[in-house]
Amino acid sequence: MNGNSPPSAYGYHRRIMPSTRQQQQQQQFRSHESHYEALKDAVLHRDRGTITWLLKEGCRVNDKELDRVSDSPLHVAVFNQDLELVRLLLNFGADVNATNFQKQTPVHLAFEMRNQEMVDLLLARCRDGRCNPFTGYGLSHFHIACVRNDWRVAHAYLENGVNANTFLEKSFYGRDYVFYRPLHLACKYENLEVAELLLKYGANVNARDRFQRVPLHMACRFNTRRLCDAVREAEIESPQDVLRLVKQEYGQVDIVRLLLRFHADVEALDVNDTPPLFHAFKCDMRLLRGIVATRVASYNEDFWREVQAVFRDIQREKFFCLINADANVRYATASGKDTLLHLLIDGRRLFNHHHQSSSSNNKNNDKINGRDNNYSSRERDLPDEEKAELVDTLLKYGADKDARNSAGLSALQIAVSAYLRHTVKTLLDHGANVAGVCFFHYRMPKRDPSGNFDVREMEAFLDIIALMLARKSELGANRSNELLMLRYMAVESSIRHIENCSLSELRHLLDFGDVNAMNVAFYLSERSVLSNREKIGLMLEHIRKLEVAGLHVEAGVKRQFLECEAIIDARKSSGGGGGGGSENAAEERSFTERCRLEVAKLKLRMIDRYASFYDLLFLNVNEVAVRIKNERFRAAIRDNCRADFVLYNAMIIKQFVKGLIRSILLEATKQQLSYVYDVTLPDPCSERIIRHLSNEDLCNLALAFERCF
Repeated sequence: MNGNSPPSAYGYHRRIMPSTRQQQQQQQFRSHESHYEALKDAVLHRDRGTITWLLKEGCRVNDKELDRVSDSPLHVAVFNQDLELVRLLLNFGADVNATNFQKQTPVHLAFEMRNQEMVDLLLARCRDGRCNPFTGYGLSHFHIACVRNDWRVAHAYLENGVNANTFLEKSFYGRDYVFYRPLHLACKYENLEVAELLLKYGANVNARDRFQRVPLHMACRFNTRRLCDAVREAEIESPQDVLRLVKQEYGQVDIVRLLLRFHADVEALDVNDTPPLFHAFKCDMRLLRGIVATRVASYNEDFWREVQAVFRDIQREKFFCLINADANVRYATASGKDTLLHLLIDGRRLFNHHHQSSSSNNKNNDKINGRDNNYSSRERDLPDEEKAELVDTLLKYGADKDARNSAGLSALQIAVSAYLRHTVKTLLDHGANVAGVCFFHYRMPKRDPSGNFDVREMEAFLDIIALMLARKSELGANRSNELLMLRYMAVESSIRHIENCSLSELRHLLDFGDVNAMNVAFYLSERSVLSNREKIGLMLEHIRKLEVAGLHVEAGVKRQFLECEAIIDARKSSGGGGGGGSENAAEERSFTERCRLEVAKLKLRMIDRYASFYDLLFLNVNEVAVRIKNERFRAAIRDNCRADFVLYNAMIIKQFVKGLIRSILLEATKQQLSYVYDVTLPDPCSERIIRHLSNEDLCNLALAFERCF
């Protein structure tokens, strides 16, 4: 130990000082780190002046060591969705393959934020195909290139040995994409060029996702959500811009043809036991219509029919492709024995037919959107005319018209219960078995809280009965079920005691019966009158409507209810409600004035060139039965009645329904009349005799012969 060294006993130790070079390196690192953090902070706050100065001063734009625990400046710019800053950083060499602490690259981040323009900009820097980073759930740049239809990037990755069958392990975009292969993604997002590229590089054309769907399932089903996103993001100036986007869906047909050319399995079953053919008929047109309504200020029904025609054309093309590849149109699911006919007619089940374990995301989405799954599936159902057209196509290609599902229901029985008259007619034209349709398959149209029928449902219901009667007459089959339904509706309503019916039932009886023929006698004791004051008020209101319109009301009927009203007013006066009489008079005057205004409107609005809606109230049932054969007459009542006439709506529907029943019965009982007279009468004679019988009499006549023969 030298004399200048402190003794060890005092605890002094020699301190090893870093060399000058090490000091310079540490100082340089601290300088780089501070500049790098300053750059990220400037990017976060969009301080372009500071960003430009730092980059020109040589600040690094990438740092793998620091990026392991945070984000790179490029990540921050992407998160801010600042496209110009992203371009600037890329021009200074920012690495699109740099991963952050979550194993995400800027490409992954932009993709999950659904910034498509930024994704395409970043993917353009991946064209060497040498680096294909994965997130923790298996999403790679290669998958993103397949979604974005970037053929050059996808080709570069495949050339560098990327596996064309690499699958995803989790979801993105809030959708369940577990076990999706790149080919699933290319088909779902309708990217024909990338799909063909993948198949040429060995992609499995029959690969399965989590729910056992093959790419052909994806190609057959419309990706309505993708189309809705395209409509939201596009520059829409007119309805034709929307139509142009819709016509791009023809690319799906080319993808179906491509997959079939590479031997895709047309009988592949998903987890619901449904083949691709079933998916070809799933299309949420209502969702698309809602989006279009938010982007296009005004469009007419002709435009929407043109959109529907494009979808139907694409649907037919897919169907013919699958049929030509020997798809089985008679296939029935193993669980419910449902054929495509069953699911197509019962459209709510077709759209709501998914695996229960996969429905959690859908249920959550429905809750977020404020709707339940049953409602959304009902809204997606197809109109009757479109169902009839598709059913006709299926039947022409060999679908079993009389197949029964596990509930024992045929396609015809389901169509009858759902008021699908066009579909019923199509099934009957193809010879569907009518013997299985019984009384219980006819569901009476429901009434609203006011006791009124929906005129469209009622018209469809009666038209179906007419179709079934005509078909059973041709076959010589028993028609009792249909005639019993008609008799139930044809019986004139009468009320023996007002307390025996509810308010809604009374309103229906008043509108569909004859107030003068009703037996409304009951003991006019004070107790009885007071307990039925609401019903008495309703009766008087109805009588006022008839009087304002000029319809006959017998004096005795009116007098009886005026006496009841007097008892009620007297009780109010004795109870201290002295102002009740004046208030009632004011309400009566107001109601009478509303009736007059609506009657004036009835007189002005024409049903056809010969009669107004007001004239309809005075036509007898035989005259209405003749006019009911005119489709324009029907359409005028169907389209205008409820919207334009509030007070007299139910009376108009009553006349319409009675005339419709009459026209059906006149046709159904012509033959029976010849048996009664034991001679075949000329048609004018038969019609003249029949016209003197009521609807109830005609039903009884027809039923008597059904039971005899």
